[in-house]
Amino acid sequence: MISNGWQWGLGLWVLQRSWVDLTPFLERIFSGWKWGEQARELRSAASVLKTLGETLEGGIVPEQKDWDRLRGFPAPWGILIATGIRDLRESGSAVLPTLKRMEETLLAQADGLMEARARTTQAFSQALTGMGLVPLFGFALYEMMPGIGSGGSGFLLLIAGGSVYASFSAVWILNLAEEARYGGLPFTQRQWLLSAPAALERMLSLVSGGLPPDLAWRKQHEELAFRDPSLASLWGAEVWQSETHDSVAGDETVSGLVIRVGREVKKSIQLALLEGRSCLDRIESISKSHQQEVRLKIRERLEALPNRCLLPLFLFVLPPVFVLLAAALLHALREIES
Repeated sequence: MISNGWQWGLGLWVLQRSWVDLTPFLERIFSGWKWGEQARELRSAASVLKTLGETLEGGIVPEQKDWDRLRGFPAPWGILIATGIRDLRESGSAVLPTLKRMEETLLAQADGLMEARARTTQAFSQALTGMGLVPLFGFALYEMMPGIGSGGSGFLLLIAGGSVYASFSAVWILNLAEEARYGGLPFTQRQWLLSAPAALERMLSLVSGGLPPDLAWRKQHEELAFRDPSLASLWGAEVWQSETHDSVAGDETVSGLVIRVGREVKKSIQLALLEGRSCLDRIESISKSHQQEVRLKIRERLEALPNRCLLPLFLFVLPPVFVLLAAALLHALREIES
């Protein structure tokens, strides 16, 4: 009796600890819904920019409250777009090209979020399967196989231990899904996916406002240093600053692409200053190419995600299933012999 009570207590404690430890991962399973919400916010912001552009094309000056709506956009776009548009209006520069370019950028990011949500759905299903298969299979054996119920609580303790072991598959799968969503970027660099295009858009708006490109680069770098110091330090504050190494020259990872796009923009500015021509179109082309390359890298990761999720299932789900089946058969044989 004491032995059974000890087993029951240990089993309940294991289940309680596993539930507490896995609650954050359950929240991450449903994080795809947040991606959908973020995509809707980006689409709504793009719709506001489109409305402002159509209003200007119709020869009507939007009211101040319409311009103030820009600050309500998702970070970091709210402050970025509002500041850029304000600078253009104060300098008397054309606003429409910037509005259209930023509208396209926001729509592209929204599409990327929705694609990531769709492609990670199977991975989230695999994570749920890995967490639920062992306890469901174990309790099914407990009810159906003879001799298990009369064998005490040992089999229930085995179910609890197997469930905890199988839950590590969900942890692994969720990490793989997040890694694929960010194109394999480490956790400390994932902000780069927003910081890089935001910095390039800010650079374009400053140059469009008439600021010399080298000064525009320095100003956007100062703003980038507040949002993302790690990326700012890699890009460098000065256009003519020499690179200490070219380790990213052949790096085709997302991290290498983000670092390299800053250096390409600096080289474009250098050529423009030496030749005495505008670099606006060149920087815009570099920005669009960079975003397309990053989307392709992320898509490759997302497409390979379902196959990569099979390994955690084999390592953490199949073993406890076979152990439970073997234990159930053993109890059934003992029941038949007795």
